[in-house]
Amino acid sequence: MTAALLVEAAELVAARTTISPSALQRKLRVGFVKAAQLMEALEDHGLISTPDRGVSAVLVTPDQLPAALDKIRSGELET
Repeated sequence: MTAALLVEAAELVAARTTISPSALQRKLRVGFVKAAQLMEALEDHGLISTPDRGVSAVLVTPDQLPAALDKIRSGELET
């Protein structure tokens, strides 16, 4: 997965309150496996919650997005 695709996914989720793999598939035009990998990466970066019935809550606001994108680009993960 490219950092650019992860950044695009992060920008997408920041404008929402919930996200699912199927939503990522539709919006980013990726397959299920790639969407699941993106969901896992977004969770690892602290942008979304652990899924509940396939849907994750978005934990980042549009105001917090620039800092989150900087962390993604630098490869820094939430601890």
